[in-house]
Amino acid sequence: MTAPKTRALLGVLLAAAGRAVTRSALCEELWGARQPPSADKTLQLYISRLRRVLGDPRGTRLVTVPFGYRLAVRPGELDAHRFDDLAARGHRALEAGEHAAAVRALEAALRLWRGPMWAGLEHVPALAAESMRWEERRLEVQDRYFDAVLGTGGHRDVLPRIRAAVRDDPLRESTWARLLLALHRDGRSTEALRAYAAARRRFAEELGAEPGPELRRIHQRLLAESAGAEPVCQLPPPVADFVGRRVELTELRRGVGGAGPLLVTGPPGAGKTALAVQVAHAARADFPGAQLHADLRGCRGRPADPAKVLGGFLRALGVAEPPSSLGERAAEFRARLADRRALVVLDDAADEAQVRPLLPGAGPCAALITSRSRLGGLEGVRRWELDVLPADDAGELINRVAGGARPRDVTALVRCCGRLPLALRIVGARLATGTRSAARLAEDLAPEEHRLDGLVIGDLNVRTRLASSYRRLGPQARRAFRCVGALGAEPVPAGRVAAALGVDAARARQYLDELVAVHLVEPVGTPSAVRFRMHELIRFYAREVALAEVAAARGGHLASAR
Repeated sequence: MTAPKTRALLGVLLAAAGRAVTRSALCEELWGARQPPSADKTLQLYISRLRRVLGDPRGTRLVTVPFGYRLAVRPGELDAHRFDDLAARGHRALEAGEHAAAVRALEAALRLWRGPMWAGLEHVPALAAESMRWEERRLEVQDRYFDAVLGTGGHRDVLPRIRAAVRDDPLRESTWARLLLALHRDGRSTEALRAYAAARRRFAEELGAEPGPELRRIHQRLLAESAGAEPVCQLPPPVADFVGRRVELTELRRGVGGAGPLLVTGPPGAGKTALAVQVAHAARADFPGAQLHADLRGCRGRPADPAKVLGGFLRALGVAEPPSSLGERAAEFRARLADRRALVVLDDAADEAQVRPLLPGAGPCAALITSRSRLGGLEGVRRWELDVLPADDAGELINRVAGGARPRDVTALVRCCGRLPLALRIVGARLATGTRSAARLAEDLAPEEHRLDGLVIGDLNVRTRLASSYRRLGPQARRAFRCVGALGAEPVPAGRVAAALGVDAARARQYLDELVAVHLVEPVGTPSAVRFRMHELIRFYAREVALAEVAAARGGHLASAR
C-alpha cells in the first residue's frame, strides 16, 4: 500500500463526515477508470491497514456497513465542524448588529485554517471538489469577518488583511468592495476611487466584463460624496486660554472613536464644554468625513428639539429637504454617516431621550457628549467624570485670563473660587478689567453670603449656572438640595438627611440619588458607608435658595394675615 493511497482513502472517508461510502465509490476515487481487477480485494487490504494506523483493530472506528465503510466522527472532533459552528455563531452576531462578538467568532473560525484543504490530494475527484467548496466557504466567512471589523470601526487595522486578500484573489469582487469601503472610512476616498479603477481594469482584461452591481453601487456612492460637498466642520473655535487637563485631554483623545459614545460629565462650571471642544479639535484629522456640533441647551431654557438638530445635521451633509419625522431623520442621518469617518459633538445634553436619536449608527463614526447629568440610562456610554482643577492649574487659569494684569499671588482667589473653572475664569476676567487688585477682589469675595454676587462678569455667572440645574429638579429633590446645603460643609450620611427631611432613609436616598445624577452633590466614602457633600459654591447657592424659600413662605403668611 502506498502512502498517497492511504491518505486518499482516509480523506474520502473523512470528507463523508460519518456517512457511509460504498466500496465502488471508494474504488472510483482511488483508481478512477483504470481500476485493477483486484481493486475490491486491494481496497479491503487498505481498509485493514488503515484500521491499524488508526489503532482500530476491531473496526469500531472504521466501521464496515452493507456495501461499504463508514468512519465514525465524534461531535467537535473535526476542524471543519468547529469552523462551521463558529462561522454560524459569527453570522448570527453580525445579523444582530453585535459586531464585536461577530469579530471574535469569525476570527476564531479563520484561525483554524492552516492552508488549502486536502493539499496533495487534488488528484482525487471527490476531494478536489470538496477543496473548492471549502475554499469558497472560507472566503465567504472572510468577507463576513471584514464586515464585522468594519462595523466596529476597525477599518485601519483590517486594511492590510483586505489588501492581502485582494492580492490572493484579484478577481473576487466582494473583497474589492470591502477594500473600497475600508479606504473610504479611513478618509482615503481618492485612493478608494483608484482601487475601483484598478479592479475594473483587471476584470476587463481577464474576464472581459464590467464590475458587478455591488462594486458599481459603492463606486457611485464614492463619486457622489467626493463631488458632494465641502468638508463639514461645525466645531466652535478652541479655547485660546485653555489650561491644564493634560491627563483628561490625553485619555479622551485616545478614547474618541472607541466602542460607544464618550460622555464628559461633571458639575456646573467644571469646564466640560471647553474640554470637549479641545478634544474634538485635536481629533479632527482622524475624522475627515465631518465634524458635527450641536448645543443641546440641556440646562439653559428649553432643551433643543432633537428633530431640529437632525435637520441641521442633514442639511450640512447635503440633504436639501430632510424627512419630516424624528425617526426618519435619525435613520437618514445614520445612513449618511455609515461610510463617513465623522465626529459628532453633542454639548450640554439634557437627557437620554434627547441624545439617542443624534448618535451615529454602526460604522467609523464617534460621538462626544457633555452633560451635567450622568445619563445613566444611555446604552454603551463610556463616562469621564470631570472635577475641579488642581490648585496650580487653577492659579494658572486665573493668570492666563487676566492677561497683562497677572497678579503675583492668586492663592486667596483660588480658594474663594473652590478651584471651579467657571469661577476662576470670571475672577481672571475681572482682574483683566483693572478695576480691582487681586488682594481687593479676594477681600470682596471672602464673605460667604456675598460670594456668588462677585462671581459674575458679562454673561458668565456662577449663580445662573447653578440655578439652571436647580430648576430641573423635582420638588422633593429641591427640598433635599436645600437641606444638604443647610447641614454644613462636612459630608453627611443619608440618615441625617432623612431625619432633617422627616422621611425614611430609602426615600432620602432616592432624592440624594437624583442630586448625584446631576452633580449637585457628590458621594464620598465606600458604598457601605457613603456620605454626601457639596462643592462650597453649590452649598452657598443651596443656602441662598433655602433662605429665599423661608422668606417667600413668611411673605405669604403676612399677606394672609393682612
